[in-house]
Amino acid sequence: MRSLSLASLVEEAASASQSETPWQDAYYEMMNSWSAQDRLHCWIGELTAAELPRLVVWDNTAHEIPWELVYHDPPRGQAGWLGALMPVIRWTSVHDGELVGRLPSHGNASEGGLLMVEDDSLRAKAEIFQPYLSEPAFETLDTLLHRLAEPTGPLGLLLIRCHGRYAPEARSFTLGGFNLNRVTAFPMTALRDSGVPVLLNACSSGRTIQDARGMGRPVRSFVEVFLRKGAGAVIAVAGEVGVEHSEDFASRLLEDAGTAATNLAGALQDHRRHYARRTCEPSGGETDPRREEDFKLFFAAFLYLYFGHPDASIRMLRNDEGAAS
Repeated sequence: MRSLSLASLVEEAASASQSETPWQDAYYEMMNSWSAQDRLHCWIGELTAAELPRLVVWDNTAHEIPWELVYHDPPRGQAGWLGALMPVIRWTSVHDGELVGRLPSHGNASEGGLLMVEDDSLRAKAEIFQPYLSEPAFETLDTLLHRLAEPTGPLGLLLIRCHGRYAPEARSFTLGGFNLNRVTAFPMTALRDSGVPVLLNACSSGRTIQDARGMGRPVRSFVEVFLRKGAGAVIAVAGEVGVEHSEDFASRLLEDAGTAATNLAGALQDHRRHYARRTCEPSGGETDPRREEDFKLFFAAFLYLYFGHPDASIRMLRNDEGAAS
């Protein structure tokens, strides 16, 4: 199943040199990957007929199956990519002694300011994050993780914006320069106290490894670590994503949640749907307006994955609303 990994498909498209339309080729390849899964499509047809459909995927494997990119094309009804048709919620076993084998009993409704780290090489326009910061942005993951050992004020979101490097073993799989083994050593007490959701806005932060060095070859990930430490939910990235798109998603989420309480799984569905519409086939005899860039951005949007309770939400408070007090 590794061939279905979205990260692998994106990497192949980014490095393609023999095609003038590698992203469009990847798009149609993914669309047709699911065409022969008859039982799956019968089940999805029943699911989409529900009044408010949503899909919860429990996955303890390292296959990285892109469920959000199942293309459903029924003889009657709405065709489309599953992650744009409905919220897709992922979960995995969390090895904290409480959540092994089950979802949280409820979805947190987090409300407050923004705590974040932003690598200097990824520095975004200050106006995106500044209005919500409960404390000045940290420059390194090390300082942020040490900060999480102490209590914080009310938080709406913890944002980790840094570089991620994928490798198939824990010693080289890194986030902000720290490998997977090292990150587990930080207590992150503030996460346990608040249940604040975490946005791992870093390349490959949502990928998994099957650790050959661990007893029983466990499936491990940065997502599981942050859930184990107490995060109410985690949004992470399943592969390599561009700097501009990562800014776009973060700013879109903050803007929406700064207006009203925002369901996290629904926000991701909206983000995917926005970019999926740009790749729809033109109707009738219309000239095809789609560009190769539209297909590249489509994949970037679907790289974002949500792990948490279906009802988890955030409400961001601006500094002048008292979030930083």
